Amino acid sequence: MGMITILTMIQDITKIYSLPLSGWAVSKKKTVSLNMNWYRNAHFQVSNKIKIQVSEYLLKYTFQKYTSKIKIDFVLYFKDNRRRDVSNFESIANKFILDALVDRGIILDDDFKHYPEYTVKYGGKADINAITFQITEIGNKLNNIY
Repeated sequence: MGMITILTMIQDITKIYSLPLSGWAVSKKKTVSLNMNWYRNAHFQVSNKIKIQVSEYLLKYTFQKYTSKIKIDFVLYFKDNRRRDVSNFESIANKFILDALVDRGIILDDDFKHYPEYTVKYGGKADINAITFQITEIGNKLNNIY
C-alpha cells in the first residue's frame, strides 16, 4: 500500500487533503504536471482550464469554513527519487488550491491578512506525484496582524 493510499485513509481523521501533481488534461491526448515550468509557458486559457479541474477535484472533500487566520502545511510526494525544485511544484499547487478555497467560500481570502503563514516540505516517495495539505486556524482576530 502506497503513501498516498494511506493518506487517503486517514484524511477524515486528520483533515489532510491530497491533490495529484500530474495527469491534468489539457486535451484528449495531452496531460500536464502542475509546476512552474509548465505554468510560465501555458496559454491563459489552458492554465485556467487546469485551475478549474483542480477546483472540481477538490469538490470531493468536505471542508470546514474558516473565518480567522489560517496556515497551510504542504507536503510534496514524488514517485521517484529525482531531485526537484520544490517551489516549482508547490507554488502552482498552492495558488490553484487557495483560489479554489476562496471561490468556494472555505476561506475568506488568500491575502497575507487571512493567510500569513505556510510551510512546505518533502514527504518522500509515493505511488504518484502529489501534494497534501492541512489547514490550521491560527487566530480568531483578523485585524491585529502586522
